[in-house]
Amino acid sequence: MRNNIKKDKNTNIKILYGIKPPKFFREGFSLVEVVVAASIVSVALMAILNAYGYLIRAEVGSTKLVKATYLLEEGIEASRYLRDKGWTANIANLSTTTNYYLYLSTSNGTGDWQATATKQIYDDMFKRTITFGNVYRDNNTQNISPTGVLDTNTRKITVSVSWPGINGATTTKSISTYLTNINKN
Repeated sequence: MRNNIKKDKNTNIKILYGIKPPKFFREGFSLVEVVVAASIVSVALMAILNAYGYLIRAEVGSTKLVKATYLLEEGIEASRYLRDKGWTANIANLSTTTNYYLYLSTSNGTGDWQATATKQIYDDMFKRTITFGNVYRDNNTQNISPTGVLDTNTRKITVSVSWPGINGATTTKSISTYLTNINKN
């Protein structure tokens, strides 16, 4: 068996049965190549982890934004409910300089929206406020204007929702509309 093993004169590699091993078996990796390869893998892994972290933060932020949007829409619908239930009792007597909070009372066995000055927090993070602003009309055109005659049968409703962001800053979204006393009540 010793007769079948020969050495290559140039590379000092043993040749068995006249077959040279492939080049990658004949040459090893140098320390520099190993360090470069490890650096490339590390940078790629860090980039992937950083992108994953960003996606998680974005997903959490978008979930909060969706909840806030629902609370905004619900606030507008609740103000319409208050209007339909009775303009004089629920809208006309509210101050235009006070921030109100919407409260769903279940004391009578059914859900009944109420505007209250007591702070309400939803899902332990969302604060929703609602303001009822005065509306003025132009004397000539009856269009809404910054000054003119006070329209006691119209109010500007602004619903705002705020919540703490990921970095500690508060995020606030608002929506406004006009309500009129269409039921004359």
